[in-house]
Amino acid sequence: MGIDIRLLKGGTMERKYQMTIPRDRLRLSMIERLERQAQKKKVPGFRPGKIPLPVLFRDYGEEALRHAIHEFVSHASFLETSETASGPLSYEIVTPLKGLDLDAIPDVEIHVQAFLAPEVPDVDWSALSLLHYIPIISEEEVDKVMEKIASENLTSIPLAEKRPAKKGDTLVYIMTFEEPQGQVRQVEGAFQLGSESLPIDFEATLEGIEEGHVLEERLRVPKTFPERSLAGKKVLFKIIFTEIRETVPHQVDLALAKSKGFETLEAMREHIRQILVRKGEESSDFLKKGEFSRKIKALLTFEIAPSMISERFQIMWEKLPLTKASYANAEEREQAFLEHTGLLEEAYRESLKDRLAAGIRLEFLLKKIEKEQQIAVSKEELVNAIKGVAHNFEISENQAVDFFRKNQQELKNLAHSIIEEKAMHWVISQCALITKEVSTEELEKARQKEEEIRVSLHANALEKKTEEESAPEGLA
Repeated sequence: MGIDIRLLKGGTMERKYQMTIPRDRLRLSMIERLERQAQKKKVPGFRPGKIPLPVLFRDYGEEALRHAIHEFVSHASFLETSETASGPLSYEIVTPLKGLDLDAIPDVEIHVQAFLAPEVPDVDWSALSLLHYIPIISEEEVDKVMEKIASENLTSIPLAEKRPAKKGDTLVYIMTFEEPQGQVRQVEGAFQLGSESLPIDFEATLEGIEEGHVLEERLRVPKTFPERSLAGKKVLFKIIFTEIRETVPHQVDLALAKSKGFETLEAMREHIRQILVRKGEESSDFLKKGEFSRKIKALLTFEIAPSMISERFQIMWEKLPLTKASYANAEEREQAFLEHTGLLEEAYRESLKDRLAAGIRLEFLLKKIEKEQQIAVSKEELVNAIKGVAHNFEISENQAVDFFRKNQQELKNLAHSIIEEKAMHWVISQCALITKEVSTEELEKARQKEEEIRVSLHANALEKKTEEESAPEGLA
C-alpha cells in the first residue's frame, strides 16, 4: 500500500499537505532501524545484539518511529515540485505516538508545510560593482613579523661569567639511560630550567648546580620523553651538566631561520611575505562578500512565502536575551530594547524580519546559481573541510571522520555549505571589480569596520554563541 498524499491548502508560495503513512510500511522501516541499532544499545540483562525486539520497542520505539516518519516525509513525492530555503519541510505528526504497541502500529497522519521555490529573476552581474582590495606588503611589515617571531623564540648564549644555575638558564647536558631492551643509550640536549619540561620537583633540585655537575637518579619518565616506551616508568638516569648558558630571545639572523627549517634568512622572509599576502587576500574576500550581500539584498525583491519568514523569525526571536529577560513593566522592556538595539521592540521586530527575508532571498538566488552552473562538491573539498572541522574543534582527523560517518545529516550540511560558498564565489567573480591597492594596515581597518557592521546587523541583541554551543552535537 502506497503513501497517501492529499493537498489541504494550495498557494503559489506555500502549500499544506496531509500525508498518511500505512502501518505496514512504517512498522517495517521502524523495525529495520531498531535492528540496526541493536548492536549499539545497552539494556540491562541483555548482551548487545541479543536484545528482543519487544524490549527494543519498549525503550526506543517512539524514537525509531519518529525517525522513520522523518525519512518518509523527506523523500515524499511532492518534494519534486517544492523545495525549502533551508533544511527539511516542516511537519506536524497528528497521530499520537506515545503508548503504542509493537503489534498495533496505526496508520500515521502528518500535516506537511511545503514552501515552493519562487521565481528568481536573472541579475545583470556586470552592473554590480564591488571593491577588490589588493594587499601590498612592505618590507617594514615583514620586519615586524620577523622581530615578533624572534622575540617569541628563545636561544642561549655563553655566560659572561661562570656562576651557579638559576631559573631561566639553559642547561646543556649529556644523559645516559637504559632502554627496555637493556641497551644503554646516550643523548645530548638542553632545556630551560623552570620550563617544566621535566618533573617540577626534579627541576627545583637543579637550581644552584655548577657546570660539570653529575646526577644519578631514578626518575618517573614524563609522557613527553622522546623514548615513548619509557613513559610513566621509573628509569635510572645519569646526567652530566656540561654547560650553563644564558637564555635570550633569538636575533633576526640565519640561526633563527634555520631553527624554523629555512636554509636562508631570505627564504624565511619570503615565506612570511606569502603568509601576509594570503591573509590580505582572505580579508579582501571577506570585504567583497559583505559588500555583495548588502548590495544584492537591496536588489532582490521577489515574493517569498510569509510563513517561511515567520518560522525563522520565531526561532531567532526566542534566542534574544532581551525577550527572555524579566521586566517590572512594559516601559522597562521598551527601554531595554532601545538601549541594546537603538530601536523600540516593534521596530526591531520588523527590522529583524526584513533582514531574514533578505537572507532567504539570497539563499534562493544561490540555489539557482548552483543549478545553472552545476556547482558540486568534490571528495577532496569535503575531505579538506572535515580536516578544517578537526582543526577548529581541536580533535583528531579520525575523530572528525568518525563523527560525520555516524551523522550523515551533518555531512550533508557540510557539503551544502561548501556548495553555497562556491556559488557565492562564482557570483562575485561575475561582478565588476574595482581594484584598489592598500597596505595591510588599511586592509585590517576596513575588515574591522566590516565586522562591526555585521555585528550591528546580526548580533547586537542576540545571544553570542560559544564555540561549544555552535559546534555540531558530538564535536563540542
